[in-house]
Amino acid sequence: MNRKILIIFMLFFYNCDIPVNSSDSQIIYIESFRTNYSFDSDSIYIELKIVNYDKVTSITSLFSDDSGLIDTLNINDLGLDGDIIPNDGLYSIKFSLNNFQYGKNYYLESIILGNDQLITENHIINLEENFIPEIIEIEYPSIFYLGISNWDTLDINITIMDRNGIEDINHALYLINSDFLTKDYSFTEECDHYVLSPEEYLGYQTDPSWILQPDSVLNDSTIVYKTSIPTRPSNDCGGYGPVLFKFIIQDKVGESIQNDDEVVIEILSCGDSTCNEESPYYECSLCPSDCLENINCLEESDCSNNIDDDGDGNIDCDDPDCMGNIFCE
Repeated sequence: MNRKILIIFMLFFYNCDIPVNSSDSQIIYIESFRTNYSFDSDSIYIELKIVNYDKVTSITSLFSDDSGLIDTLNINDLGLDGDIIPNDGLYSIKFSLNNFQYGKNYYLESIILGNDQLITENHIINLEENFIPEIIEIEYPSIFYLGISNWDTLDINITIMDRNGIEDINHALYLINSDFLTKDYSFTEECDHYVLSPEEYLGYQTDPSWILQPDSVLNDSTIVYKTSIPTRPSNDCGGYGPVLFKFIIQDKVGESIQNDDEVVIEILSCGDSTCNEESPYYECSLCPSDCLENINCLEESDCSNNIDDDGDGNIDCDDPDCMGNIFCE
């Protein structure tokens, strides 16, 4: 089981008001507070973003629990003790936290001196175990038939479980690899249906709009997300071939999971030379070029050669196709 930590904090008080417009202000204040816990190293990272940090002369931070003071921390902006970039206004520290307990309250009191100011701020840090979301099921068609003249949608459903609750899911997005899908030149009037060469492959692509939306809640920890992807019809040069999908589910802590196995959907279209009885193109009038194997799509080509040309069991004038033919009058 992967063990991650969700940090919840609460501001107690400031000893001064935060200025609304402080671009030229000399007032020091903490703009944001961030902390993160590493289970692997039993260490905690604390970061204070301070406005007008160049006026700060000292920071004293007391870290404690309900039993009392644990340590006095050297939160700094000097690139020391876990601070990453010196003199950037992000005062931070990384230190060991032994005997950690989930659900336990820890307290941080920060005392800041500078520019004739004394600022005291208190936070409660409650460390809860964060569970990475799980993909329970992906529902999709293995074969998808493009509409002949009308746009259609390719529907995909993903069932997701998050043991921290469904409200912990930040987003579910998908990536598409369409390298093997036929393409169409924009400068030609006909449907080209050309294929990319390997050196032209782009691999998986994504877009900020390729987000699955919550669809139905199954329980407090399980929810179904759905997407409906518009598909171009055959008559409008819709591409055909295999399309590969990946899905990434991220929680609000920033932890994410991706499906292990690729999802492959075979896109079929009128004009791809594929014909089977389940295909909507099986009807001869809809896509005769694909269904030459369907004997009902063939016609008796010669009504006087004593041969069953279309293989339907009827020869020459006995075939309805020869009705009205001069040899059959």
